[in-house]
Amino acid sequence: MAPRPPIRACGAAGPVGGRCMVTSSRYARDDDDEETSGVGFALLVGGSLLAGVLVILALMYAANFDGWRDVPKAPPDTPSAADAQLTALGRSYLAIANPANQQLNNEVNAFTASERSNLAAAQSSLKAEVATAGTFDQKLAAIKFPAAIEAIARDVIQANQARGRVIARQARATTLAQLQSFDARHQAADAAVEAQVKRIRQALHLPAPSGS
Repeated sequence: MAPRPPIRACGAAGPVGGRCMVTSSRYARDDDDEETSGVGFALLVGGSLLAGVLVILALMYAANFDGWRDVPKAPPDTPSAADAQLTALGRSYLAIANPANQQLNNEVNAFTASERSNLAAAQSSLKAEVATAGTFDQKLAAIKFPAAIEAIARDVIQANQARGRVIARQARATTLAQLQSFDARHQAADAAVEAQVKRIRQALHLPAPSGS
C-alpha cells in the first residue's frame, strides 16, 4: 500500500505536491458576522444619541428656552447721558436768553424811535439795555456748563460787558448829536456779542437767535 502524501497548507502558488488543507469557510463567516454586528451596534447607539439630542432641542425650543424663540429686538438707540445733559443745558440757556432778547429788542426799538428827537427818552432806553444785559450775564454765569462751554459763556459775558460800557457812555451824552456819534461803536459792540452768542448756541446745538 502506497504511503499518503503529506498534508500541506496552500500558499499563493498553490499546492506543491501532496494535498492542501483548506481553511473552513465557517470560521471566516463568523469573523465577518462579528465585525458587522459591531458596526451595527455603534450605528444604533449613535442614532439613539442623535435622536435624544434632537428631542431635547425640540423641547427647549418649545419652552422658549433662553429666548431661542421670539428673540426680542434690540432697543432703539437712546440718547447718551452727555446728549441729555446738553439738551438740559440748552433749555436752561434759552430760559434766560429768550426773555432777555425780547426785552432788548423792545429797548432798542424805543431808542431808535427817540434818538433823533428825545434825548431823555433815548438815554432811558440805553440805560435799560445795560440793565437787561447785566441781568442776563448774572443768570448765564450761574449755569453749570462743562468746561469747554463755560469758557464760551465767559466770552459772551465779557463781550456783553464791553457793549454795556459803550452803551453807558452813550447814555451820558448831553446832546442828540453826541448821542448819535456813538452809534457806530454801539453797532460794533452788538456784532461782537452776536459772534459769541452764535458760538455758545452752536456748542449747545441750538438754532441761531433772532436777535441778541
